[in-house]
Amino acid sequence: MSVYSLNYINTFLAVKSKGKKMGWFFTSIKAGQEQFRTTEDGIRIAADFFKRKRGTASRLVIVSPGFAKEKNGYPITDLCRHLTRYGDVVSIDFRGVGHSGGRYTFGAEEYRDLEPYLKWGRQHYRKTILLGLSMGSYHSLRAAHAWPRLVDKALLVSCPSQLEDVLKTLGPIRQGWAIATDWKALQKRIKVRGNLFFRWGNPFSPKPKAEWLAPGVSVPLSFLVGGKDRLVVKSLSRKVYDEASNSKSWTEIPEGNHAEFLFVENQRKFKDWVAANINGRV
Repeated sequence: MSVYSLNYINTFLAVKSKGKKMGWFFTSIKAGQEQFRTTEDGIRIAADFFKRKRGTASRLVIVSPGFAKEKNGYPITDLCRHLTRYGDVVSIDFRGVGHSGGRYTFGAEEYRDLEPYLKWGRQHYRKTILLGLSMGSYHSLRAAHAWPRLVDKALLVSCPSQLEDVLKTLGPIRQGWAIATDWKALQKRIKVRGNLFFRWGNPFSPKPKAEWLAPGVSVPLSFLVGGKDRLVVKSLSRKVYDEASNSKSWTEIPEGNHAEFLFVENQRKFKDWVAANINGRV
């Protein structure tokens, strides 16, 4: 089946279902305007740009999707559309994922993909905020540590200490079992766009633990976790939070699951958390 056939099917199904998003390899009909920037190590990074709904934006929010998640799929595009009430929004395809070049290094180099967008943000906006989901929050924390003058705040959702710790706590196994034995959970996961067969690099490339970097992060950090997260257990995020020495906040949604599913399943609490932290009340 050709790409053109897939695009036709995607458009037909989207229209027929009155705007419902499809998962797996389909692009959301709500995707933003695509742009590209190049990292210091020569990797071309794709991003979708979402314009603020009203007026001129003084704030840029950079969304970092989690492992195997693409910038232009559900629910990332819905989250970005919501965030346009706070400013302009950019959503990233990290190296090796989606339309970006290179290979995914599982945390070793992905933080560098944020640098060109952070530099652009500093030139055009008064404030730049990072919002990371799962592995995307690990990349965001590393970027905040590396370039504190380019980041005003980081919002970290289901932040792992590093990939290896997620594997050691058997996160993928527990998550997989929980989904496989719950039909409603499986239905929700099918709608989420993710591609496990993207361009992998070395999963065990050397990388620091997030709690090692946390004491040196000078920008404010806001953590959000789900009490029922089986993939990145909240204790991993808590280790990072405990080591952060600057302004920080911790929020738990007891009934919440992992990363983007906090937005999907607990929208009111998630949106309230975003509003409080982006606007500086927390």
